[in-house]
Amino acid sequence: IRVSAKLQDDDVVIQVSDDGVGMSADRLREVRTWIEKIERPDEHIGLFNTVRRLRLRYGNAVRVTIDSEEGKGTTIAFRFPVHGNDGV
Repeated sequence: IRVSAKLQDDDVVIQVSDDGVGMSADRLREVRTWIEKIERPDEHIGLFNTVRRLRLRYGNAVRVTIDSEEGKGTTIAFRFPVHGNDGV
C-alpha cells in the first residue's frame, strides 16, 4: 500500500494505491455509483465513511476518483480544498 499527500493549487490531494487483486469493470462501476449517490454499501464501509465525512466538511468541492484493474490493484484519490466550508 502506498499513501501520498500533496498540495495542488488550493487543494489537498491524498492518494492511496495498492497492488492487490483490483476490481472488475462491473464492480468498479458499482463502487463509483454508490460514491456519487452517497449510498451506504454492504462492503467498503471505511471508504464510504471517509467520503461522507469529507463531503460533510467540504461539500461539493470534494472529488473522489477510483481506478482499478483486475490483477493490478486499485488507486483511490481524494481531492478537497485546503480550507473547509467554515474557512478552517
